Amino acid sequence: SGGEAQRLMIAFVLSKEPDFLIADESTTGLDVTRQKQVIDLFQKIRKQNPSLTMVVISHDFGVLDHLVDQYLVMYGGFVCEYIKDKKRIKNFEKMHPYAKDLISTLNSKNLVTGEDELGSTVNLNNKLKGCPYVENCKILKENSSLEGKCKTKIPKIFNLDDNKNDPSKDWIRCWFYE
Repeated sequence: SGGEAQRLMIAFVLSKEPDFLIADESTTGLDVTRQKQVIDLFQKIRKQNPSLTMVVISHDFGVLDHLVDQYLVMYGGFVCEYIKDKKRIKNFEKMHPYAKDLISTLNSKNLVTGEDELGSTVNLNNKLKGCPYVENCKILKENSSLEGKCKTKIPKIFNLDDNKNDPSKDWIRCWFYE
């Protein structure tokens, strides 16, 4: 089964005693029971190997909530946001528009059917010219005064609490929060 294959691959990688582990979409395509088994396995690995650094890549915030201490939200290779305080995910008013959309689609029909409408709309033509999420941004649709800036300038890092440039605290890259 898919779950057995995932667990076998994880066991193979761990047999090499790595210091660093990247798990890319390790629960995608698995039923809920198999997802739980993979999550339990990662939690056990983490407990037994506290010095092991794990990077878990996923669109599923439900899975991530069980495995990670902090989040980096990326869209099209662009780091949109750093979330250290997990409480922000439950109350996501101050989040990058892509992160909001990603969380709001967790229970959508598209996610259930395997269609990733958010991932399929990445336009990399504007990469390094502005925010890559500009074409899909709901904030921009409500506040068009930012359009020129969002299309032509890469957003700076804004701390959400005190507006100081402290990368160890929650931050966001969106001109709306300037």
